[in-house]
Amino acid sequence: QPAPQRAARRATGLRRFSREAKILQSLNSPYVPRVRDWGADQGLVFIVTEHTPGKTLQRMLQEAPDHQLPPAQALDLARQIGLALDAIFAHGVAHRDIKPRNLLVTREGHVKLMNFGLAEHIDAQRLAEGDARTLAYLAPEQSEAGRPVDIRADLYAAGAVLYEMLAGRPPFEAANNIQLVMKILTSAPPPLYRMRPDLPLAVHRLIEKVLSKRPEERYQTPREFVTALDRVSLGDEAPPPPPPPKAEPETPSLGLSLAALVSSAN
Repeated sequence: QPAPQRAARRATGLRRFSREAKILQSLNSPYVPRVRDWGADQGLVFIVTEHTPGKTLQRMLQEAPDHQLPPAQALDLARQIGLALDAIFAHGVAHRDIKPRNLLVTREGHVKLMNFGLAEHIDAQRLAEGDARTLAYLAPEQSEAGRPVDIRADLYAAGAVLYEMLAGRPPFEAANNIQLVMKILTSAPPPLYRMRPDLPLAVHRLIEKVLSKRPEERYQTPREFVTALDRVSLGDEAPPPPPPPKAEPETPSLGLSLAALVSSAN
């Protein structure tokens, strides 16, 4: 990307970050830590928040048996994530980096949404250097330059986190970051019912909807997501036995994947 375009993108990002930091500083929500200060120094932007004791959801999953949480706890945490997104959505803010590492769970079991203000889409450098634990939760539109990114990308990520809490693994895994992004763009995640046939059908349908490739096919607001979670009853019947798994299509080669990504970024 030419230097002038990179500079313009950084300036746009800094303006957006500053706007969101000011909003967060005035935001009064139990799901978002109080912002104490924010600023920029030598090209780096930062937000200082109140100290909140607890564990990240990532650590909770690492310590949990089979890296899974009990269904009732997973649904409750997902509902709180939805309420956190509802609080920032009311002020026109999108988080853009929902993942277990950015979700703090207090000693009382309350969710706090951490670390705001990342870029809207990945570029070649972020793809090469990025942590797969970050890329795994990106909505498809976040991997393509020029596509609008809004709260529906955060809802996709919240669905990916819920999937992991129940399945013990993210919706997509791959040998390298390029193949991971290509799976996010082109493949369906392994159906949750194959790993958790004990869960009611409503859970599977909710996750299928929130992980839709097309933003317009997902829940459109955090409130819709929370309402759908409120309608889930763990006492409902589980779905019928799943059909045998089909052979997965071959993942595009590394060269084709990189070419597709570079093409989308230009």
